[in-house]
Parts: sequence; C-alpha cells; structure tokens
Amino acid sequence: MKITGTLKNAYIVANIAVGDIYGDIEGRFPDGSSISTSDIMKRFEVDGKTIIQTLSGSHYILEEIPDEDLS
Repeated sequence: MKITGTLKNAYIVANIAVGDIYGDIEGRFPDGSSISTSDIMKRFEVDGKTIIQTLSGSHYILEEIPDEDLS
C-alpha cells in the first residue's frame, strides 16, 4: 500500500474526508492545500495511524480534529 499523503486537521462528512494535504506523492497539491477526497471505501488502523482508502484508490493518513474542537 502506497500512502498518497497526509490529511491534517481532517474531518469526515458525508463519506468524504476534508483536510489540509501534506506530502502529496502525486504532486497535485502544494503542502497545506485544503482538499476533499473521493468517497471513502475503507478506514483502518496501521501502527496507530488512521488510514483511509478512497474510491479513486488513494490512501491517506488522517490526523483528525479532536471532537471537542468541532463545536
């Protein structure tokens, strides 16, 4: 599995992830760009990190906003 990038300040809404992308290996987005993913197909943990797989086949590490910061 190849990690496409890391989504920081990420949150899930309507089965997509929204966040700031860092380390995009495909070179589509500069670090810190706000993106939304395609539909999330799978969510799992690897070495204590949350990974999502999207419909387009991308794999992102999620660094989510804590629930208490969303209010």
